[in-house]
Amino acid sequence: MPGVLPAQSDAEVVTGEVAEQVRETVVAKVPEVRPFLAIPVETVPLHVRQWRATDVVSGWLPGRELPGPRVGS
Repeated sequence: MPGVLPAQSDAEVVTGEVAEQVRETVVAKVPEVRPFLAIPVETVPLHVRQWRATDVVSGWLPGRELPGPRVGS
């Protein structure tokens, strides 16, 4: 069972075409989210710099520092 997953990230409010591209990307990955995006919402992508995973069962105690995900590779 996974443990705590704290992270450090930067948030950016985007609008216009960029916001629409983010929404299309999210819907392509998780189609069931489409109804939630039908109402007016802000688009705020998070850019994860690093995160920590703690998994007691796997012996990750204290947790392991992990880099942010690589995007577009």
